[in-house]
Amino acid sequence: RRDIGRLYAPDPDAALELALAARPSLCVVDAVELPATVALLRRLRAEPGTRHMGIVALSRLLEPEEEDELRRAGANAVFNGQMDPELWDARLEELLSVPSRRSGRMPVLLDVWSRLPRGESRLAGTALNISVNGMLIETPEPLDLGTKMDLLVDLPDSPTRLRVVGQVARRAEMEERPRCGVKFLVLPGDARERIRRFVESGTSDPPPLEESAREACLCAERSEWEAALRSSETWKDALVDASLDGVVTLDEDGRILGFNRAAERIVGYPRAQVEGRSAFEMLGPPSARGRYRGALAHYLAGGTSPVVGRRVETTGLRADGSEFPVELAVNPMAVGKRRLFTAYVRDITEGKRQEASLRESERQFRALFEGVGDPMVIADDAGRYVDVNPAACSLHARDRQELLGRRLTEFAERGSDLERAWLSLKEKRRLKGEYRLARPNAEAREIEFEITAELLPGRHLVFLRDVTDRKQL
Repeated sequence: RRDIGRLYAPDPDAALELALAARPSLCVVDAVELPATVALLRRLRAEPGTRHMGIVALSRLLEPEEEDELRRAGANAVFNGQMDPELWDARLEELLSVPSRRSGRMPVLLDVWSRLPRGESRLAGTALNISVNGMLIETPEPLDLGTKMDLLVDLPDSPTRLRVVGQVARRAEMEERPRCGVKFLVLPGDARERIRRFVESGTSDPPPLEESAREACLCAERSEWEAALRSSETWKDALVDASLDGVVTLDEDGRILGFNRAAERIVGYPRAQVEGRSAFEMLGPPSARGRYRGALAHYLAGGTSPVVGRRVETTGLRADGSEFPVELAVNPMAVGKRRLFTAYVRDITEGKRQEASLRESERQFRALFEGVGDPMVIADDAGRYVDVNPAACSLHARDRQELLGRRLTEFAERGSDLERAWLSLKEKRRLKGEYRLARPNAEAREIEFEITAELLPGRHLVFLRDVTDRKQL
C-alpha cells in the first residue's frame, strides 16, 4: 500500500536502533528464533521511545506456550502460521489505527469483580499510559487475562476521579512489578472526552494521590451505572457458567476471550490457561487447524462459513491430546467496531457411542433376521408388513415388494386366531395361535404364529411356522 511507508532492519540491535530513531507506528518482528525475538520484544517495551508502539510477532508455526511467551514479552498480536492476506491487512489496519495515548504515572484504584467481599480488597496501582481505548497499569500482583474490574483514575487538573470499567487484555512480565494492558468496557458520562482532552493536552505526570483522598474514594458510594453494569455482567456470567454446553468467546484472530465452566469440563483446560491463546491451537486437532483458520479468514473477508450461524458436527481436542466428536455452533456478534464470535460446544462422545452400539445391534439383528430359516415378519400397529425375511417370502409364495404395506390378516381367514390376536395386542405383550394362510395358487397352509409386541415402538415381531405336514400326519 502506497500510503504506508516501510523500514527494514536485519537483526535485533539494528531493529531497536531503527525503532528509536524512526518511531514507527507499528513494528513487525520475525519470530524465527524465539529466544532472540523475546529478548527484542522486552527491549522494545523497556525503552520509553518504543514502549507504546504496536508490535506484531510473525511466525510460521508456534506451540501455544511459545505464542503466550511472545505476548507476555510485549507483542500486541501474534500471527501464527499462514494467514489470509485480507485478514492480515485488516488486522494490521486495526493495529495502525490505535488511538493516541499519553504517558504519565497516574494513581489508580482497582476493584476486581471476582474478589469477595466486594470493595474491601481494592488494589492500588499506577497507570503508565492511557488512551480512549484502554491503559497500561502497573499492579502490586499479577492479574489474569479476562479479569474485569472497576477503575478509579486520577487525571491531572481534574476535580473528580475518572470512573471506568475495564478488562485485562494483555499481560507483560518484563518489569519487576507486574503490568497489564486493560481495555475499557464502559466509559460513562464524559469519561471518553476527559481522556481525549488529557491525551491531546500533553499534560505532565500528575501529582501522587494523597492517602486521605484515597480513603475518601474507598468510602464513596457506587454510582447507578456501576451497580447496573456489575449486576448485568454478573447475571450474564452466571447464565453462561450455568450452561451445560461449553461457551467459548473468540476475537477476530481466533483468540479465546471467554471460557465457561462447561468448556473447562469438556476440554480439560482451566480458564486461565486458555484465555488469550489461539482456539485453533488449543482446541482444534492438528489436521483441522488450517481448515479452521481458512474458514474464519474467508468469513471475515465477506464470504460464507460452513459453521457460523449453523450447528455442525466436527472434531475437538482435549487437554490430554485426545480427539473427540463435538457439536459446534458459532454466532457472530459486534462489540463496538470489533467482531467477536461465540462458539457453543457440546461433547457428543456418548451419543456417538450409543449410535455406534445401536448400529451394531441393528446389524446383528439384520443378519439374524435375514439368515434365520424360520419365517419372520415385522408389522406396525395396524398389522401391515414393514419388513419380511426371505423365509417369510417363501412361505407366502410372494416377493418382498408384494407384501410390504399389506396387512397380515389379508392372507388369513376371517375370524382367525391371527385377527383376534391383533385386536388384543395392546393388552397382551406376547400372543400365540394358528391360522390358515392363503397363497396365490389357491393352496392353503396351516400356520402357527407367535407375536412379540413392541420390539421397537410401534413395531411388532411375528414368528411364523408352517405346520401343514405335521397336521396331515
